[in-house]
Amino acid sequence: MIATASAGPRRRRTGVLGRLGLCLAWLTALCAGWCGAGWCGAALASERRPQITVGDLILEAPSGWEAQLEQMAEAAADLVPRLESDLGRGTVAPYRIVLLPSRRELDPELVRLDELAPPWASGYVLGAYRIGAIRLQQLHRYPVDDAVEVLAHEITHMILFDAAGPGLPRWFGEGVATWEGRRRGLRDLLVTTAALLLDDPPPLAELDRELDAGPARARRAYATSFAFLEWSIRRHGPDLVPRLLDELARARRAKEPGADVDDGGALLADAWREVTGESLAGAEERWRRHALWIHRWLPALAGSGTLWIAVTVLFLVATAARRRRTRALYRRWAAEEARVQPIELDLGPDRVRSTPDGGDESNDQDERARSLVN
Repeated sequence: MIATASAGPRRRRTGVLGRLGLCLAWLTALCAGWCGAGWCGAALASERRPQITVGDLILEAPSGWEAQLEQMAEAAADLVPRLESDLGRGTVAPYRIVLLPSRRELDPELVRLDELAPPWASGYVLGAYRIGAIRLQQLHRYPVDDAVEVLAHEITHMILFDAAGPGLPRWFGEGVATWEGRRRGLRDLLVTTAALLLDDPPPLAELDRELDAGPARARRAYATSFAFLEWSIRRHGPDLVPRLLDELARARRAKEPGADVDDGGALLADAWREVTGESLAGAEERWRRHALWIHRWLPALAGSGTLWIAVTVLFLVATAARRRRTRALYRRWAAEEARVQPIELDLGPDRVRSTPDGGDESNDQDERARSLVN
């Protein structure tokens, strides 16, 4: 997951002095928020903790966890190039992801870092502060299954933050990050089906709130965003996300200085229409109909026995058709056998006359003739 602090409405400033003032105010707020959290840059960059750098990624772990750190670094060496290729871009500056074992093994700075995300999250990234964490004790919580998936998930969040800024809807970021971590499987199908059997899919606009509403509702929000994004990628091609990110980056560059840069929902809707040729709301409505059929009505049919009746009928029809084909084949063989004419073979000095039912000749030539004919 990604945790970001939303800024309030920004007033438009003009002139060099106004822009400098805005920059100074932003830096002051950034430093205040960083140090106010109790873990300023000096603490996070502590040389007391082992670190391994992979490109812009700095992996860090408490002392005693060097073996796990090396394993994650090996995975990151493959993940980072693959994710940058999939998304068509990389990160723009170094960032840190810390491995967090159980609370009793964390120093005070890491304890405060661990408190910045919901207790059920397997991992998270604070995009504005360029730091994230992976909780090694919670690696099997949906939507991830292992540490490598969590790492891919959080690296993706950092790439998205650098590409689209802090205002991107969280449901989109979670869907992309989960997609990059793995492909949908049986577990996702079961989670989505269980969520939709008794209730409609939550609207995309509500998923950001659902992600903060506790583990059960967050699980449904993850599954919904993942399902919608996968459905969209299958419709529009594997380069859908890179094209959306390109359009988002272009739209942000085109915005006037001082404009609200956090209106990521509107920017995403505009980018969606530009890239896919359809509105995001229209795509969502089509997906909802598809999801209800796949995850509600099909299981309902299977559970009521209707599906098994249909399977039985199809089996009987296929069996009858196979028997008709077999009888037709037998009839064709019988007709071909009735048209067989006597065959005369010249095997040498002697001429042997043989028919398909054989003859009474006992010499070797007759045996060869029967083997050739029959």
